[in-house]
Formats: sequence, structure tokens, C-alpha cells
Amino acid sequence: MKKIKFFVVLFSMFCLFGCGDEVSKLKKYAENNDVDAQMKLAKIYYDGNNKVSQDYKESFKYYSQAAENKNIDAQLETVWMLFGGKGTDRDFNKAVELLNKYADGGNKKAQEVLASMYYFGIFVKKNYQRAFDLFLIAAEDGKLYAQEKLGDMYYEGEYVKKNYNKALEWYRKAADQGSLYGKIAAIEIEQMELKGEL
Repeated sequence: MKKIKFFVVLFSMFCLFGCGDEVSKLKKYAENNDVDAQMKLAKIYYDGNNKVSQDYKESFKYYSQAAENKNIDAQLETVWMLFGGKGTDRDFNKAVELLNKYADGGNKKAQEVLASMYYFGIFVKKNYQRAFDLFLIAAEDGKLYAQEKLGDMYYEGEYVKKNYNKALEWYRKAADQGSLYGKIAAIEIEQMELKGEL
């Protein structure tokens, strides 16, 4: 019985010290540009746990490293932290600059977010052309929200000439993905067709 207790205590100590080394090991990997390690460290420091105190500054550092290594989730986390001033100074201009960089680099999530910002004029001057261009890229990649917004832009004639058929096309694509809004919009346009309004 004493041997079993000894091994249980020994095993517990091994786990305890082994778990404490996890962050040290991750840091070594992160220093060698291991994106998975950078993301794990960023999350650990963002949330904190019983081994590591919450530290937004460290989290921002590791998210930034992973973002530079082209991790699309890290790119957006870095932008959100800049907008919120978590772990770094709040810097709307830098956040928008990075969002443009990531969107132009092919980050579909960044394209969708930035398109919405230009569409509504949030943190940037309203720019329907830029919004349309970004929504189009994301919509062609199957992004539901972008498809809905393209439908809206064609329906309302924002930047593009009003075109109910094009609006219906994008709404249907959104509806085919299960979007309730896309389904409602498609029904409304079909009603307009039935009434001869198109």
C-alpha cells in the first residue's frame, strides 16, 4: 500500500512539474516560429489559468508573432486587441491598417470584416466601392454574410446600378447556405417578379 501511495505522489509531482514546464517548452518552440506554439501561448496568456496569470501584453505578443507567420485567426485577434486596447495601446489606425494588409493578403475573414467597416463607415470613411470589392471576393469564396450584403447592394443600388436579378442571385446563394435573411430576401424579390415590378 505504501508503494502505491509513493507512486501516486511521485506521479502527481511529475504531472505538476511537467505541466509547469509546458509554457517553457511552448516558448522555446514559439521562438523558432512554431505557429501552433505561438497560438497556444497567446490563448494561455489571454485566458490565464492556475499556472499562468492572465497577461494581455504577452497574449498580444504571441498573437502578433503568429499573425506575422500568416495565421489568419491570429491576424484577426491582433486587430481586435488593437481595437480594444488589450495588451497594447488602443490604436484604431493601426488596426485598420493591419486589417487592410490582411484582407489584401487573402484573409477572407479580414475581407468580410473590412468590407462591413467600409459599408457602414465604422472606423473608416464610408466607401461602397471598397466594400463591394471586398464583399465580392468573400462572397465568391462562399462567405454567407458577404453574399447577403452583395444582394443588398444590388437591391438598393449602392455603388452598383440597381439590379434585382443580381440581388436575387446573391440572396439565393446565401439562402442555399441556410441563411434565413437570404431566404426572406429571395422571397421578397420573387414576389416583386410575380407582381411585375422587376
